[in-house]
Amino acid sequence: MVTKEVSILNLNEYRAEKQAQSEKCSLQLHSMAIDYVNRSVNIREKVRAKHIFRNKLGLPANQALLEQLDEIFLDWFLFDYKTIQRTTIFNLFIKEMAKDLKEYEMIQAALCISAVMEPFVVTGQQRKDLFILKSMVGEISNVRFSDNRKLSLHKGSALMLRKVHGLEYDFALGPTMVFASKEECERIKHAYNNMKETQSDLTWRAFLKLQALEILPPLKQWSVIKE
Repeated sequence: MVTKEVSILNLNEYRAEKQAQSEKCSLQLHSMAIDYVNRSVNIREKVRAKHIFRNKLGLPANQALLEQLDEIFLDWFLFDYKTIQRTTIFNLFIKEMAKDLKEYEMIQAALCISAVMEPFVVTGQQRKDLFILKSMVGEISNVRFSDNRKLSLHKGSALMLRKVHGLEYDFALGPTMVFASKEECERIKHAYNNMKETQSDLTWRAFLKLQALEILPPLKQWSVIKE
């Protein structure tokens, strides 16, 4: 007869295994998508995207992107930029790979696609790489950061990151921006409330997706956490 304690232990082990699988799968898909950008995306699409990116951030057209801006550009280019066909690069990548992906990989790909760059404030820390984050619409998440990220976070830190939903906790995917102050997060929420006055059906996530670059603080007000 299986005891209650053994059943709970088995369930915990199962959840931990599935959590590890989802993180590994997402990171692999992300890495493969970057390879896809370098290998398969038309150079004219990249040029068009960089023109839009520089224009949105007020950068000179001929200025080479700094390292941290290059990371943000690649993340935006993968998940938020709309191609001439009105789809995202990550969607194109998954469509090309669909016949070779397992069911759980397709599920994880869908979770990556639905993730948005979102502002959060750190409200606590559970362990070295796991933080409690509060969104600007009041949602609380436990978010794990990659072990090799150089974290210098504390209670009250303001972040912007793309998090993927997990079974036990969520996890960060791609670059994480650290804002100079949490007032920058409040400014983003204020911009959302203003836009919602004229677009009553606008959701928080749709706003973040559509305004991914417009809502960024001035360049001097944020930095990227390094891997």
